[in-house]
Amino acid sequence: MNKMSNFISGKIKSFAEKYKLPLTVIFFIFFVIDIFLVKFIYDLIVLFLFGFLIFIIWLYRWQNHFLVELGVILLLPAALFSIFKNYSIAEKFALWSYLLFTISVTKEILGEIRKNG
Repeated sequence: MNKMSNFISGKIKSFAEKYKLPLTVIFFIFFVIDIFLVKFIYDLIVLFLFGFLIFIIWLYRWQNHFLVELGVILLLPAALFSIFKNYSIAEKFALWSYLLFTISVTKEILGEIRKNG
């Protein structure tokens, strides 16, 4: 079983490293489509993109401070769209900001657990 899991994880890692930029572009396109073209928040779309985002974070090994900065950056358009009374887009930006903060805190907690035993 261990050989099989190492084989599969090796294949996934080599595929991800080979197609790092196209995968990131695909995520960004789906993200923009979700924010601006889809009128409502659909749980399955958010769940799919959330999993894709975690994969991209793992792929690039983004640090927590980068995730927090990105979350703060996403709060700015949320505030602007809220001021201009486009609440659905503002809510989506706020949701993604919250998800980035959640990932950052979870990474920090898991890092502390791993470090402390």
